[in-house]
Amino acid sequence: WKDTDGDGIGDNSDDFPDDPQEWMDTDKDGVGDNSDSFPTDPDEWADTDNDSIGDNADAFPKDPKEWKDSDKDGYGDNSDAFPKDPKEWMDSDTDSVGDNSDRFPHDSTEWKDSDNDGVGDNADEFPFDPNCYKSPCHKAKHKVDKDDVAYSMNKLERGLPPDGYDEHTPGLVEHDDMKTSTKDWIKEWPRSKETRRATIEKICAEEPDNTWCRRFGYSP
Repeated sequence: WKDTDGDGIGDNSDDFPDDPQEWMDTDKDGVGDNSDSFPTDPDEWADTDNDSIGDNADAFPKDPKEWKDSDKDGYGDNSDAFPKDPKEWMDSDTDSVGDNSDRFPHDSTEWKDSDNDGVGDNADEFPFDPNCYKSPCHKAKHKVDKDDVAYSMNKLERGLPPDGYDEHTPGLVEHDDMKTSTKDWIKEWPRSKETRRATIEKICAEEPDNTWCRRFGYSP
């Protein structure tokens, strides 16, 4: 019998008796159906960017191209090249390796540079040697250290093998059978009970950055 706001809907059935623009609230969320973008959804009522995703559920309420951010990295899933990886979101060269971890983000043929020489592992013929990347490799000549034990090895008892000395120096290295193979070293030098591999691993543990140790998998 009364219509306070004069909207043609009586106060008794008007959910908003003082608002002539509203009279019904179907989802009971406090927002009238006329202004509610989601009149049957009590959790939503506004859609600022008109992408059909309510502002409350929209991770980007002002961006009509984005609404979800699965990995919470601040980049919407639609534009995120890695929507489930919070550490990556762009792949400039489309090589499936994210720019943040790609050493060559603009080169689709390279992404890793193990020896940090500026040449990608795929093109680097020596990926674990920072001094070489293409054959033939001409390494810089090192200054000869005459105090190094290699220069005191006996080179007279027999001709030199490819390694540069005969591995027979009384008091230092005794290969009495005159064979330079290391397979029999325990028999000829019984002072150690270590296996050949154990000795190499011990040396490489002390020199973890040694190129040879890293290349053949002995570094820890």
